[in-house]
Amino acid sequence: MGFDQFTERKAVAGFALFDSTYTPGAGMTFWPSLQDPSRVDQIIGINGDVVDHVISVTDVAGFGEPIGFVTIHAGAGHGSVAAVDVLAGLIPSVSQQFLLVLLGGGLTADCLVAPTVAGKVSLRAQGGQF
Repeated sequence: MGFDQFTERKAVAGFALFDSTYTPGAGMTFWPSLQDPSRVDQIIGINGDVVDHVISVTDVAGFGEPIGFVTIHAGAGHGSVAAVDVLAGLIPSVSQQFLLVLLGGGLTADCLVAPTVAGKVSLRAQGGQF
């Protein structure tokens, strides 16, 4: 077996949007449970709100405990403020730049405090099945 077993064969993208109607603790699936294992190569956080927001990411195939927490600063991804590399915040390692999601797994996110009426926080993920 070579590394070709980890070659992405089908692109996958995920998205979550938190607005003022979101109930903290409810969790939102942004990476679906797939029929094959998958690899998340990038998760970007954008914050159109006037306050920072903390996002937790959980693998639903795990024990229900978050993989980690990432702060998405106010205005991230708008104007001259860079979007936040959420994946790098979850896995602060130069040797691993991806997240494996096993068969039956999936990723949910929780915005610990709902955005203000005019604000929105979003996550955009991309990767693939292998």
